[in-house]
Amino acid sequence: MFFGGAFAAIASTGEDQKVKVLSLFMERCLKLISHEALLLALLTISIVVALGLSAFVLNAASSSNQAFASNIEMRVLQVLESDGLSGLVAELELSPRRLMPEPNEVGFVVRRQSGDTSRVLVETKPGLAEATIDADPDETLEFHLNNVVFHAFTPDITTLSRDWDFQFSDVLVSFAIAQPTAASRTASRQLSAVWTGVGLAVGVGLLLHLDHRRRYRVGLDQINQVLDAFASGKTSPDVSFDPAAPELRRLSQHLSNVLPRFDRLITDLRALTAHLAHEMNTPLQVIRADMRRLVSAENEAERRSIAMEIDETIDSTDARLGSVMRLFRLSADDEVAPEHGVKLGALVDDLIDTYWDFLVAEDRKLILDIDHGIEVTANPPLLELVLSNLLSNAGKFAPPGATIGTELKRHKDHFQLTVWNSGSTFPEEWQKRGFQRLSRAKLHRDMAGFGLGLALVDIIARWHGFRVQARNEEHFKHGLMVAAVTLEGECGPGS
Repeated sequence: MFFGGAFAAIASTGEDQKVKVLSLFMERCLKLISHEALLLALLTISIVVALGLSAFVLNAASSSNQAFASNIEMRVLQVLESDGLSGLVAELELSPRRLMPEPNEVGFVVRRQSGDTSRVLVETKPGLAEATIDADPDETLEFHLNNVVFHAFTPDITTLSRDWDFQFSDVLVSFAIAQPTAASRTASRQLSAVWTGVGLAVGVGLLLHLDHRRRYRVGLDQINQVLDAFASGKTSPDVSFDPAAPELRRLSQHLSNVLPRFDRLITDLRALTAHLAHEMNTPLQVIRADMRRLVSAENEAERRSIAMEIDETIDSTDARLGSVMRLFRLSADDEVAPEHGVKLGALVDDLIDTYWDFLVAEDRKLILDIDHGIEVTANPPLLELVLSNLLSNAGKFAPPGATIGTELKRHKDHFQLTVWNSGSTFPEEWQKRGFQRLSRAKLHRDMAGFGLGLALVDIIARWHGFRVQARNEEHFKHGLMVAAVTLEGECGPGS
């Protein structure tokens, strides 16, 4: 059905599409057969072609030999008809080369038959008369003379001269052609060349096949070694090998892409497990202590208060777990679906409106300097998550009466978004590992949060090709020592 459908598709397409359809058909055929079957098919085709050429060469040589013998017979008959028996004898004695053209060796015998006896009139090659004494008309006789094989032909002169002016019923003419003839030698050389070529092709094909099997086996061993190492716990094996077999190179490339991906996932999973154990330990201990307090509470109001504290701890723990899982999922993804023309200024304005009351609480001052003409290529929800983390951290760590600033500026084809606050600085310890997961400076251990905000900011920024950094500096415009986090990246083509 496959071949029938393929031929029907080829027949029904236009001329400009037939080549493509035929190429696809051949590609499908090659995929359906193995390397060994393809090699066997090619060798079979080569042998069949060689056999066909051999048959053609042998047939051509046989036809040439027959034509050569017929030519000699025709010349003998022409001389015999025109010049008679004496003329034929004289021709053979004086210039026999007229009757035996190059390139083969030919011998002649002419006899006159009288009853049961015959008399040899001319013999151009000694021993030929004796060898052909029993030859019958129209019979091909094979014999050896001086270690040379001859084929002797005896035309039926009686029958052939029946319509002549003079009939020769008592004349026997035999001619013998040495073997092999020139045509046979040429055919032999051609056959030798053909079968030598076939032999070389078969030999080369077998050598290539054996070498291919060897390279294929070596490549599979390399791949199996990598997979065995991965299965034994070495989750970051060396996958930089280049298999000798071309068919395995694509597989090795896939392994080079997939195994490091597995390694990252396993590493992240281990980190997730460690983070969960670290983050869940304290809340569980708090809940355990609150449960003891709840059991020993003396009145309903105290029990209600303790139950509310436990409920708040559970909510906080649930939020902690959700943040850890969210960070893990973001780290596990390789691609973000970006959008072009995301208006960064408008996104900052929306988040400022959302966090306004939180940011200006406790007599804090908010300063905004936003360039609304900046557009970027980004994933809006993830970019919003970055901005919300920066703003929430600024509001969280700014003391009462401090100043919080948000600035968005363009520098040629790059943007720079800075969120800063006065009244607090980044400790040196935190600046070294502030963007690592679950890192929070000792100074702020008692504040809400799980140490994941800036880790999320760093991961999402790197996804988009942006850069994020934290530093302590003196604000050049307001003369304040501030803690600033800056997000930088390329502007979009439309801004």
